[in-house]
Amino acid sequence: MPSAAAPVQAASRAGLVRQAFRLEYLTLAWMTVEAAVGIGAGIAAGSLWMFIVHSRYAEHPFLSVELFRDRNLVASLIFIFAVGIVLLATLALLPPFMQTLMGYPVQTIGLLMAPSGMGTTAAMMIVDRLLGRNADPRPIIFAGLDCIAVSLWQMSKFATFVPGRLVVETGIVQGFGLGCIFG
Repeated sequence: MPSAAAPVQAASRAGLVRQAFRLEYLTLAWMTVEAAVGIGAGIAAGSLWMFIVHSRYAEHPFLSVELFRDRNLVASLIFIFAVGIVLLATLALLPPFMQTLMGYPVQTIGLLMAPSGMGTTAAMMIVDRLLGRNADPRPIIFAGLDCIAVSLWQMSKFATFVPGRLVVETGIVQGFGLGCIFG
């Protein structure tokens, strides 16, 4: 979805520019971090506006506006957006936490984070089999939310002396929950 992803990509680029300023890779005397973020936000807003105008007035739009009249679709999109924000934020914050506060090297962090992908893979395989037998997806999604709630509760107790085993266990549970929700 190049059109729909454009605002997200622009916002990501603004974050990368901000990081580059922070690390002093990019030094322009006239540009501040606030200006770079403002430019990125402007690009994201302009991209979103162009996507909306294109979807509304093009003869063959990328996405038909009629799709958004379905309440189930809109509710699902809002739900997935909220879940994605929460879960991706925890996945994005865990490696810097382990590197800076816990003192793990980067390779060890990768090895500790990898089992969450295995949990996701296992859950998606199970969900595929269940949905192939015409199972109701709602209990599966709620089971995934329960797994994620348990893993986030366990992560809320993390301190700077968390053993790697606990990071792996919570990662597997969280990955399994992700697989149940997105599978």
